[in-house]
Amino acid sequence: MGLFSDVFSISSILGPVLGGMISEYLGWGWIFFINLPIGIPAIYLMAAAWKESKRYTRRSIDWAGVVTFSISIVSLLLALVLSGDSPTIIALFSLSALFLALFIWIETKAEEPMLPLHLFKIRVIAFGNIAGFFMSAGMFGAIAFIPLFAQDVMGVSPTYAGYILIPLMLSVVVTTTIGGRLMSKVSYRTILVPSMALMAIGLGMLGGMTVDPTALQLVLYMIITGLGMGALYPVVGTAAQSAVEPGIRGVATSSSQFFRSIGGTIGVSVLGSLLTQRMVAGGAETDSRVVLSHALNSVFLVGLGFVIIALVACFLMGNARLVPKVSKVKQRA
Repeated sequence: MGLFSDVFSISSILGPVLGGMISEYLGWGWIFFINLPIGIPAIYLMAAAWKESKRYTRRSIDWAGVVTFSISIVSLLLALVLSGDSPTIIALFSLSALFLALFIWIETKAEEPMLPLHLFKIRVIAFGNIAGFFMSAGMFGAIAFIPLFAQDVMGVSPTYAGYILIPLMLSVVVTTTIGGRLMSKVSYRTILVPSMALMAIGLGMLGGMTVDPTALQLVLYMIITGLGMGALYPVVGTAAQSAVEPGIRGVATSSSQFFRSIGGTIGVSVLGSLLTQRMVAGGAETDSRVVLSHALNSVFLVGLGFVIIALVACFLMGNARLVPKVSKVKQRA
């Protein structure tokens, strides 16, 4: 899990750098074509190297759960992106709540539910998913809006704004690897709580930046935030995997991944709407850099709020661990 997260971190370094260079020298539309020379070899590698068993078992697919859940999530995301208090927004929130309730009812009746509700009776999965959701909301908020601060407040070029995340992501790589190794020695909570606290400190520092921070300040705040982020993803994912028997390990893992993905999506939507509202509210200010700086301060502080909720959830995960603790009596024996 640590290695997988390292790959994510490294690609998160290269992606913004390449995106910034393409946007500055070729035009932003070209960033979509970069998926072709990367995606086509990836498809070939999977087709050539992924050997599956030829024995298949006919399974029941929870189509009703898929449809109702999709409608609920799409309605929620549309409501968050559109923002405001118009009848359309209220209708979308209502539609999302209605189909979410319908989805939960369907999952109690389905032969093979898309998301088995009994998983949420397992403490480490229930609170781990809550932690993953809010952690991702804060984390992706930081990743999405730090380059905006660098480019439009500090005045750097798009290419430089792409480089700006490198200190954060290199920090993530360090603690991802360390976190993967620590899992065999201590409980998940022992790793998650200090990591989440460090991430909270970093976001609090980002939320307190003035309109004219030094590059050193921004780099320091990103390093602190990144060191907190690194251990979170592999630990939360492994905690979900190891909490269940092998037969439903795939469902437990995918539920953990889903809550982290949707947390990041909703987090960026909420923070983007907040940014827009703060910019509109500060429209009378003559200096647009000041308006944007204050708006981004609010964004980082709300991200801090998300991470604090995740921190509380980590405390409630209990003492679950990957490797059972051996008592002193057994050690002497």
